[in-house]
Amino acid sequence: MKYKIAYIILGILLIVGYVKTRENTIDKQTLKLLDEVRHMETNEIWEGFDIKKYPLDVNYGNLEYRYMDGDIIKKSPDLQVLALTAISTATGPVVKVLPESELRKITDMGGLSQSERDAIYKSILIHEAFHCYQIEKSGNGVQIENGVIVSADLDEYKIYAELLKRIDNDVKYHKLWNNEISGLKEYLESGDSKSWTESRKQKVDYEKKFFGSEYNVYKKWTDMKELLEGSARYVENKALTIMNQKKNEPSINYVKGDAKFYQSGCLKVQILNEIKGWKDLDFSGSISLDELLISK
Repeated sequence: MKYKIAYIILGILLIVGYVKTRENTIDKQTLKLLDEVRHMETNEIWEGFDIKKYPLDVNYGNLEYRYMDGDIIKKSPDLQVLALTAISTATGPVVKVLPESELRKITDMGGLSQSERDAIYKSILIHEAFHCYQIEKSGNGVQIENGVIVSADLDEYKIYAELLKRIDNDVKYHKLWNNEISGLKEYLESGDSKSWTESRKQKVDYEKKFFGSEYNVYKKWTDMKELLEGSARYVENKALTIMNQKKNEPSINYVKGDAKFYQSGCLKVQILNEIKGWKDLDFSGSISLDELLISK
């Protein structure tokens, strides 16, 4: 199964006001953070995940610099857009990132201390690098052009995107989704899955009625988003907890678009890893997080 593995902040691929500079190398602040994140023991966050394996390409608009094993190589950008993502190349997965100063503008880190801003930048790098790990574990290559996955599933993905827009405007669905999240939280806190299984059934029954014959398309892509982005968000949150030395508990509310599946998927992965002790996730998409939670 081919799929998109991308973390595009706030849906922007082209960043208004991004200055196409001609840096002679990676700027000092970004380089400092790249070096720090590559010295983190990411295997302690997720067994088998080693961020040092993956090159980090920092994009400055009309050129980029590849950072790997302390070496910096100047090169032309592989992508024609500015994005935070992981791509598959002939030599293996590569992380595509922005300089710290540009990412800070996008993510609006106002009111935070310098150490908190640094931790957020590094946690996002870890999120993206985990997608490289997923690519390796899935055995599927990913190619991205103009911010869009190039695959046989592209037309189907466009259908999914339209389905998502439709149900995002349904207020009743918001409530059903939030009920499932409450059930997942109860499952995580108590180990009792009853509330989740009941609320999940109500939500799924509504989806089937709402979409009819198109339900399977919606389910396929939401399952995929939860698996890939949910696990990457889980790793990101654990990294923040380690760096800030306090538990990272982001708010979870219904939001339009794909972002809600990062949240629900993260909770499901957390239950699998912390309650059920399940670490060997299959990132090929052959099994969903729900199936794992129900079966184990």
